[in-house]
Amino acid sequence: MIPVHNKETEGKVRFTFLPFDALAVVAQVLKEGAEQYGKDNWRNCTDPEKYIDAAFRHLVSLSQGETHDTKSGLLHAAHLAANALFLVVL
Repeated sequence: MIPVHNKETEGKVRFTFLPFDALAVVAQVLKEGAEQYGKDNWRNCTDPEKYIDAAFRHLVSLSQGETHDTKSGLLHAAHLAANALFLVVL
């Protein structure tokens, strides 16, 4: 196994730390969003509160035991993650 810190990896982004199975589900949310609103339409948002509110709606649904969004059929957690990623880059 490669150690976390060595001169080959020091200061470099370690994409292998990402949970790719989870990212695939989030990518499905983005695909559905692109089909409904247009590719990369989320980038046009000028009010980050839109994504904060959406994230909280999915979080509340999760906290109430609802696993899947009724509109998309996809996991609330994946929608929550997508909104969080939008907020990271806005």
